[in-house]
Amino acid sequence: MIIDNKQTQEIIKNNSKKKNKLNHLLKSFIIGGSFGIAGQALYEFYFSLIKLNKDISTLLASLTLVLFGIMCTAFCIFDDLATHGGAGSFIPIVGFANAMSSAALEGKSEGPIFGVGSKIFSLVGSVFAYGIFTTCICGIIYYMWRLI
Repeated sequence: MIIDNKQTQEIIKNNSKKKNKLNHLLKSFIIGGSFGIAGQALYEFYFSLIKLNKDISTLLASLTLVLFGIMCTAFCIFDDLATHGGAGSFIPIVGFANAMSSAALEGKSEGPIFGVGSKIFSLVGSVFAYGIFTTCICGIIYYMWRLI
């Protein structure tokens, strides 16, 4: 008996495990919210307790979150966070640190220049390119809007 593609898809659909979307949403919210709370707590720590100025406190809070993302990637913890937290684990600064450090770790065996140096931007290079392009387009639209 030959099974066609439509029958195969139906068998997979009937036998696959159903995902609880509300559960995924809550986990994503909790993980992402935890990163947000951690960032705010770090800012308050640097600003209120250590008495640094606003700009330095913001910078140090961001750098601490980047360090956290890199350490979680290096110790293989970030994969578990991503499995359970879904999109919530990719809060921009922590997810960006994970993307860069995982690519760098992957290229480590090929040396510092041709491995780490060439692969560190392999995942996030397109984000930079599209971000710069989109910023230019938005700037042109804004400029033309102001002329009118």
